[in-house]
Amino acid sequence: YLLGVVGAASVISLIYWIGAGEFSLFGRGGSLGSYGFVIGQIPMLRPFSRSVQVSNMVERLHLFLLDQTGIILLIVTALLLALIYKIWQWRLSRRDIRLRLAITQSQKFFLVASVLCTIGWVLLEGSRPYYLFHIAPLIIIAGAVMLELWTEVYPSQWQARAMGITIPIIGIFLQANHALPATTLGNAIENDQASAIHRLLQNAIPINGHKPRVLFDVAGLDRALTDTEVQVLTLDMFQPPPNAKDAVEKLTRNQIDYVVLRSSPVSTPFEPGRALLPHVLDSIGEARDSALGFFYDDGRTYDESLSQLIDQGLDTLRLYRTRWAPH
Repeated sequence: YLLGVVGAASVISLIYWIGAGEFSLFGRGGSLGSYGFVIGQIPMLRPFSRSVQVSNMVERLHLFLLDQTGIILLIVTALLLALIYKIWQWRLSRRDIRLRLAITQSQKFFLVASVLCTIGWVLLEGSRPYYLFHIAPLIIIAGAVMLELWTEVYPSQWQARAMGITIPIIGIFLQANHALPATTLGNAIENDQASAIHRLLQNAIPINGHKPRVLFDVAGLDRALTDTEVQVLTLDMFQPPPNAKDAVEKLTRNQIDYVVLRSSPVSTPFEPGRALLPHVLDSIGEARDSALGFFYDDGRTYDESLSQLIDQGLDTLRLYRTRWAPH
């Protein structure tokens, strides 16, 4: 296991270093990089701060209630059944009757893994919403195992698989009106993202018959990756240096032909290098195209109405051409 972890980490680190020309998790020259920003949010690094720990627990619960109501119901049901089993076991033991569950090695493995991963998620990860899905599948499996063990005690009860599926489905129905935006807003986001990103990438002209290399911001990255006519690199992994000269050198070294950046009225870049990048691109290239729209990222939630998003202001995607790319 340890050799596998070390080997995989070494391979990933080597690939990152070859592609980026450097290996810097915490930023260079005292600047804050993406990894440093996430590490700074890890609650375990501030164990004696009551406000950090309380706000962390409240935030985790809020994420579950907002995105995974079904899993909350599954956890509550499994824990309730476990409590009932312990009470029933204690009552029988007073009459010298032993009640033991036959738990297999695979069932024990998933239960232990779920508990450890959940503790790791609570204490050792940042607060980004998508981190929740690191543990959601394991919790569902653990809940199904608990329900399956319950059916061994009371065979007349619902089967574990049926309950394990039914409870999350009930949760999905309970939160369905909050999970997706209104139809009008959903269509606006869908059409704007699809058309705008496709148009921007069409303006990335092939270079000497080769696919242009496009450095792309997080917003709309999933749609950009489906375009097979360009080579898309993510800005999160690129980590632009906070120094203009170093940023130009890194863009040149990585042969970046175009850059697509997002600016938003509801959030600002937390990295000095990312905040500096638009000014660097203005000096070594030109803005070829831009598009306005809504992108769910920092500062926005799925519950906001179309009028609220309009009041906040539109996000801007801007396509920059570097000086060594074709005109």
